[in-house]
Amino acid sequence: MPRPRTEPKEEAPVTVQPVEELFTIELIPGDLDKVTKIASKMKEDVRGQVVSCLRKNKDIFAWTPQDLEGIDPGSSRITSTSTLLSGL
Repeated sequence: MPRPRTEPKEEAPVTVQPVEELFTIELIPGDLDKVTKIASKMKEDVRGQVVSCLRKNKDIFAWTPQDLEGIDPGSSRITSTSTLLSGL
């Protein structure tokens, strides 16, 4: 005998949270448009090395679509992480 059909259960929205507090790092000191976040629980000397490495290699970050070589800046496939996560 076939089982009766039931409506799918509505699931509560998922909220994504970092597992720990994060520090905001200015990759170019004084430029609040070029920041990233790093873990807050690392040892201070390690944090200093990470920050130094990130700042030394700041040119590898893509801040605008124009920074992405070989990708059409008008492409509809380019989106921000916050846009991607807003649907979660």
